[in-house]
Amino acid sequence: MSVQGAPFKGAEKAPVTVVEFSDFHCPFCRQVIPTLAQLESRYGEKIKLVFRDFPIENLHPGATKAHEAACCANGQGKFWPYHDKLFASPPSSSPEIFRGLAKEVGLDAVTFETCLGSGKYQAAIKEDIAEGNRVGVSGTPAFFINGRQISAPNHLKHSRGSSMTNYHATMRHIELQISSSLSSSLGSDFLFLIIFDL
Repeated sequence: MSVQGAPFKGAEKAPVTVVEFSDFHCPFCRQVIPTLAQLESRYGEKIKLVFRDFPIENLHPGATKAHEAACCANGQGKFWPYHDKLFASPPSSSPEIFRGLAKEVGLDAVTFETCLGSGKYQAAIKEDIAEGNRVGVSGTPAFFINGRQISAPNHLKHSRGSSMTNYHATMRHIELQISSSLSSSLGSDFLFLIIFDL
């Protein structure tokens, strides 16, 4: 799986790469943000956190436009501040909301407006979705971690429309896989797959 050009946090050549397929309108994606922040704080430069676009339009109409806005923010080097603002706000596909968030994170208004109106990143988002479908992503958030392919244990999964349960157990499960990768799978070309099915 290529992550070239995708927004990321951490060291570019970290021994463990965590790839998240996410949807800005997905409530479960919002709930895992504190988990990811804790992982980033705990493991620092040992992990690389990568964001991939996976808006699910049939569940969240208009979500793709939020991803386009985030891509435009990324074009100005402000993806993560804009990412955080989108998840902190109620789901929206309103250009006015996107412009307001752009102002809050200090984006150049004209450049952002031109980018958003052009549909410049629509093809790139479709490519992320196609990649996600190819590797078996069926819901968000979905995570890939260096090593071997796994699925989240049954007690960590949730059904469509439910709230995420066992939050701390989920974090421990993800951490276990990262720790395992750090200790025994450094340099592996394989990938873990953790999917929280919706």
